[in-house]
Amino acid sequence: MKILSALLCIVIFGAVCLAKETSTNNFSQYTGLDFCNDFQCGYDENKQWAGGTETMAMVSHQGKLFASMGYWNDTSPGNDPVPGAQVLVKDSCYSRWKVDVTFGNQYRRVDAMKSVTFSTDYRGVKLMKPVSLLVASPTEIGKRWGGNHFIVYIRNDQTGKWIFKEVSDKATAARSFGSYTDSKSGISYIFAGTTNGMIFKGAYDSDSPDLIKWDIAPELSGTGRVMCFAKSGSLYAACGLRNEEKNSGGLFRRIDGNEPKWTQIYRWDYFEKVTKNGDETKIMRGLTSVIEEDGTNLLIGTRAFPGVIEVIKNDEVKTELDIRKYFTDVFGVEKYSGPALSAYNSVELFNDPSSGKTVGLIGAWVRSPSKNDLGAYFLVRFPGGKYQFGYVPKLTNNGKKLRGIRTICNSPFPEEKDKVLYFGGFDGFGGPHHNTAWIYKATIKKTN
Repeated sequence: MKILSALLCIVIFGAVCLAKETSTNNFSQYTGLDFCNDFQCGYDENKQWAGGTETMAMVSHQGKLFASMGYWNDTSPGNDPVPGAQVLVKDSCYSRWKVDVTFGNQYRRVDAMKSVTFSTDYRGVKLMKPVSLLVASPTEIGKRWGGNHFIVYIRNDQTGKWIFKEVSDKATAARSFGSYTDSKSGISYIFAGTTNGMIFKGAYDSDSPDLIKWDIAPELSGTGRVMCFAKSGSLYAACGLRNEEKNSGGLFRRIDGNEPKWTQIYRWDYFEKVTKNGDETKIMRGLTSVIEEDGTNLLIGTRAFPGVIEVIKNDEVKTELDIRKYFTDVFGVEKYSGPALSAYNSVELFNDPSSGKTVGLIGAWVRSPSKNDLGAYFLVRFPGGKYQFGYVPKLTNNGKKLRGIRTICNSPFPEEKDKVLYFGGFDGFGGPHHNTAWIYKATIKKTN
């Protein structure tokens, strides 16, 4: 933390190998990236400990970049502090990361964080100008799926303080947040999906101390973890499968109105046996809306089991990429059988600076057959469902693999807009781990 990140830059040309293309198109700007190690666990400029095992998510908000950090399976050896779940902030492209809030050592990690914009209040009255709030939901330590209370923290951007709110004592922590304007009422809502399978909604209330008025009763319940939301005409939610009952999980679409309902449009295969992988056999990650070049609106979702990227068009689902087959070819092995997690939170949509096309960046955890490969992989989705893979090299010398890209974020800073990406991650499954959270900065090299 004491060394300026600019001095940590390592120029790597061609380190992001994109030779294994699934199309004849060659978007060569992804073959050369300048990577910098932008964060190192330690004390920040205010002498607060900033660490963790995982960088969970990075979110642009009010011109700054925020990162939610977790301490899942942290061993905390030696004299390092154990602050618990945190949110870090980067004020400008020239700033170093610093602690914005520490929620306390009773929390394991921040499972969900999002910047939500409201155009109306909870009554449907249009605001003079939209209001954006940064919300986060930390998970209690020792509670596998988030503890016994659904709580949120809302950042007051005027004071920099985070406001505590317990929404329900019958739900667990949020795993996902979404924002959506009801097509019937015109009211802007925040939606929260909890780890015990409930969906709550709230709306902006300037008179409330926590700025959000939440409905006490959930709109949906009885599913597995609610992993993600996406807007594609309607609002969709990907909910884990709780059991073999038909409506206990899957992809749901919201029907707007005074008495809103959620209807299931897709249910994937249910694997009854719970393995060491937890509920990964039962969930969909990364649900994201994508508009193709012909104007077609698609949803993209990923599932670690069996290891696929799926597209949903007009509520019909098809497999677009078999991740395990793809990396079997990439690694040149007989059969890739390692982890195939991808799009932990969402697909980051990015405007390609050379072609002007929108591409999707999909972070992943796949395991190279080489023990000397300490880097991490990601996928690049081009319009029409064509894919390349990218590679993030390991830049620090702590001996740990990068082990999964949880989050990719386009820089919010004017000097870096559409020129710089931020990558972050590590998957804390298994353990023990310590100080393994990482954040890299990558400058995209344009082709001539």
